[in-house]
Amino acid sequence: MKKVILLFCAAVFTLISCSKTPDQKTILLYVRASEMYAQGKFTEAIENLDKEKKFPPSLLLRAKAEFFSGDLEKAEKTCRRLLKIQPSFYEGKLYLAKILREKGDSYRLLYKAGTDFCTRLVQTSVQGWYRLLYKAENYF
Repeated sequence: MKKVILLFCAAVFTLISCSKTPDQKTILLYVRASEMYAQGKFTEAIENLDKEKKFPPSLLLRAKAEFFSGDLEKAEKTCRRLLKIQPSFYEGKLYLAKILREKGDSYRLLYKAGTDFCTRLVQTSVQGWYRLLYKAENYF
């Protein structure tokens, strides 16, 4: 029953997050890898998702597994690949920031993304400013 629920959730997530629906094999690989990730078997999850290069949820899961297994270089590379495919993937941006912060490259991230981020902040309301600042402070 648990596998059916996971498969259903993965299918719904993929339909929402991707414009092009992946094939059944990709979804099954994602579900297996997410089960391994949930059990803390990060290397097995990475190996399972190694061949997947274009499915954003799989790339994010792989980047998380690489991050928690301690391979920050591969995690950064996977996150950047994810953001090239789907630049609006919010969780991917957060994990990239977390990875760069862990590596000590937060200044590089701030310099590169600073202009874009500040432009969006200026375009939002004052309440938007406070909401974003609150989220940023509580995330890390």
